[in-house]
Amino acid sequence: MNGEFSAALRHALDFDTPDRRIDSLKTSVSNFLRSGDPSARVRKTEYFNHTFAPDLVLTWPEENRERLVFLRTDPNPEWLAADLKIIAPSHPIMLTLDDFGSEDDSASNERLAMAAKEARALITDPDAIEEFTSPRVPITSVLTNAVIRGGIGIVDEQAARGATESAIAGFLAAEHLEAEPIRTALIAAEGMLVLQRHLACLRW
Repeated sequence: MNGEFSAALRHALDFDTPDRRIDSLKTSVSNFLRSGDPSARVRKTEYFNHTFAPDLVLTWPEENRERLVFLRTDPNPEWLAADLKIIAPSHPIMLTLDDFGSEDDSASNERLAMAAKEARALITDPDAIEEFTSPRVPITSVLTNAVIRGGIGIVDEQAARGATESAIAGFLAAEHLEAEPIRTALIAAEGMLVLQRHLACLRW
């Protein structure tokens, strides 16, 4: 973890009491989620790293729905999969506070990715959040907004970077009526978005 978001998380762990550390962690996550989707309202709960109670609740003024956010201190795919079975009906975001790169069990990761897509849940980590919120261009802001609202599957740093780079290339290609980069960008977006109305906002 090397970016601004990761630094904020590390800083949160420096507070001297558990309550202050947890509140600072939630504040850092809330700020970055809002930077990705400024229209989102983020409410903190009194829970932390709880199996079935969310840490944060996202709502949007124009939508009659909410998306629950569960923070996880360990990216172990077996543990995440066990928790996902319990919280799957809420189609949540599971944000690990450590990056997926520390876990090398590809079979477990693949099973977790399939389970997340079936549950319409998004599992992501700090480096991925950093990738989505760093490029300050309109098309990546639209993509980040869509992922926060309707993202699914495992989205790590590599997937986030690929999606943002494809979105930028597709946007530039649209100005010159080049079909292939646009098609590539849409395929990348389709792989991590469940709701057609979220995908529709990316069509040029």
